[in-house]
Amino acid sequence: MSRERIARLPKTKSTASSRVGDLAGRILEGLGAEKDRKPHAPLPSIRSLARHFGVSANTVQKVFRTLSARGDAYGLPGKGYYWGTSPAPFPALPQRMAEASDRIAEALKEDFRAGTLDPFAPLPAQKALANRYRVSTRTLRKALTALEKDGLLERDGRTYRFKSDHVAHPGSIVILVTRCDQSGRLLLDSERELEFLKAAYIETRALRLELRVIGYGPKGGLLDRQGRKVPLMPAGRPVLGVLVSTWLVPDVLGILALLRPHRLPISVWWEHSSEAFSRMRFPRNAVLFNLSFGERPGALIAETLLGLGHKHVVFLSPFHASAWSQQRLEGLRKRMMKVPKGRVAAVTSDAHASPWSFQEEAWKELRAGNRDLEANDPKVTQRKSRNLARRVRDMLASAPQDPDATAWVCVNDEVAEIVSGLFRKRGALPAPYLISFDNTAASYRLGIDSFAFDAGALVRAMLFHLTRPSAAVFPGHELVDLEGRVERK
Repeated sequence: MSRERIARLPKTKSTASSRVGDLAGRILEGLGAEKDRKPHAPLPSIRSLARHFGVSANTVQKVFRTLSARGDAYGLPGKGYYWGTSPAPFPALPQRMAEASDRIAEALKEDFRAGTLDPFAPLPAQKALANRYRVSTRTLRKALTALEKDGLLERDGRTYRFKSDHVAHPGSIVILVTRCDQSGRLLLDSERELEFLKAAYIETRALRLELRVIGYGPKGGLLDRQGRKVPLMPAGRPVLGVLVSTWLVPDVLGILALLRPHRLPISVWWEHSSEAFSRMRFPRNAVLFNLSFGERPGALIAETLLGLGHKHVVFLSPFHASAWSQQRLEGLRKRMMKVPKGRVAAVTSDAHASPWSFQEEAWKELRAGNRDLEANDPKVTQRKSRNLARRVRDMLASAPQDPDATAWVCVNDEVAEIVSGLFRKRGALPAPYLISFDNTAASYRLGIDSFAFDAGALVRAMLFHLTRPSAAVFPGHELVDLEGRVERK
């Protein structure tokens, strides 16, 4: 199909949750209008459609599989997809070498998004990359050359790096917007928030940039550390772009509305579900990064468990009203069920959605006798910890006994610490293996293996977008999922 015909296909601005179905419908509609839906006529290539719609090749492959399931198209290995139904079984054909660049391009992008590759550093040696992607060095060199021509990579001597269309001027300001109280004090109630802030300072200094932190108040508006309203743009100073943390921020669009008039590149740490993402419309200059939502963390925990020989496990969460808890369980369950005798018993409570909901509950209890008490007061935190521990004990007491389980997966380190204490009190020897999420200081203190969400990789990816907003590595209108790892203790 000609480039002109592909260009006339209607583009889509579909959300992450509906893009496959939307794209399938758009392709059917557009190509039908062009009278190209003749039986056995070839569809456009995956690469050309991915470029046209601004999505990944993987998304287009899902669209083609959807069309095949509907009976609108069929695929031939190594050849592509064609309209209609396959007239007869076709023998497997050897894969074309031309597809190697597509595969390596997607692998490079996935490694970038996962934080495996530092976006500001040269790519590893070609021999190391060839081993990683299981291709010959000759095939890798051809793929890298093709990716350089496509604008994804640039060459610097014998090394390659992600293409740099724009280099930040040293001394430029990067603005970080995060939640604060009405007095301007930053609300950093978790280790991950603190790690994110610390990484933002470290990574901006490494790039010779200056970080300016502004709070987003509970009543809206931007506040400095003294609670005074401040403009986003400092007078007489160049601003590179804006980092936004949405941790426990319900009014995300309120922040973006304040940023929209300035037309700066925006990198958003998206700490909400993908369903919430799909219901919102974001500025074109914003890229959203997901660190902790999704099924992938649960699946990686399962890989660790299986590698240690655990096939029968218990998942424990008192925060199961949240999407992140449900997704961790689903990722764990899907992976464990793929092996013979794999089993996951779930012990969950959907009365709370997060540790913060326990904090708010404790605050309401204590505030009845002290109206000036703040939500993050140590007395509130102490009450919250007691309430959470009581809930976990009650859940374990009412759960069916499962003596065959050899490992317990706790939804976060705080719950793992409570369970560890209960096992010690019971004197159960040997105690079941414990593994959890968040990789906080408690996991090191207790020697519990835990899933680490890499805040440094998150900040580097966000800064890469600010310094190179037109980089081809970012998909349009999709969440960029960064991958963590299990830290063994």
